[in-house]
Amino acid sequence: MRLVVFLACCCAFGQTWQTQESGTTASLRGLSVVDDSVVWASGSKGTVLRTVDQGATWTSIGPAGAADVDFRDIQAFSATEAIAMSAGEGRLSRLYKTTDGGATWTLLKSNGPQGFWDAFGMWDSTHGILLGDPVDGRFIILATSDGRTWNALEGPKAEKGEAAFAASGTALITRGTREAWFATGGMGGGRILHTEDGGRTWTATKVTRPTGEASGIYSLSFCDSRTVAVGGDYTKPTEAANTAWVSKDR
Repeated sequence: MRLVVFLACCCAFGQTWQTQESGTTASLRGLSVVDDSVVWASGSKGTVLRTVDQGATWTSIGPAGAADVDFRDIQAFSATEAIAMSAGEGRLSRLYKTTDGGATWTLLKSNGPQGFWDAFGMWDSTHGILLGDPVDGRFIILATSDGRTWNALEGPKAEKGEAAFAASGTALITRGTREAWFATGGMGGGRILHTEDGGRTWTATKVTRPTGEASGIYSLSFCDSRTVAVGGDYTKPTEAANTAWVSKDR
């Protein structure tokens, strides 16, 4: 069965929405809007989709041999260039890049046997940062300065039971040329961690609720100059613990 699983804004100012046929039954998680015409999406079963005509048609252009991965995050820079990240245990976490509109893909990086990648963000087409769940007590942080080679930095220390959520790539956001934030959850409540130097050093802000293994902050974004966070307990979607936070500054 072919389901309509993607929504695209069809008029100015985002006032109305139009359903569009994606041509896939995959669960779509990642989204990257290049401009009014070009949009990339990604999801389960190695799926990557692209439209170049405002969503009138979608083409499946995922990497060959990647049907076992779940592309939770994608960052596109044009109609031809994009990086897709899969999230999964161990080596199911991978980074792929295309420069020819998905005709061919290069495997940039594969995770080791431990860990789980959650999200990545790009400051531009060559500089970016990636977040993974803690291994040996520290969050996995990878960084690139050429868009292809990703090197490990010493990540910030994790609290007991703390981890991030692979929530469509929005547990991590970037701004400017070196700033980034990522959000966490766990039994002790969540934190928002911030770097101003491309991931080499981090400061943390504690969020005391909600708590629990399935609880924390799922997604970050910007509102004017302030950071907005949303989270809760995904096993209890109707409870009041599902919350939004807005920073007083940045």
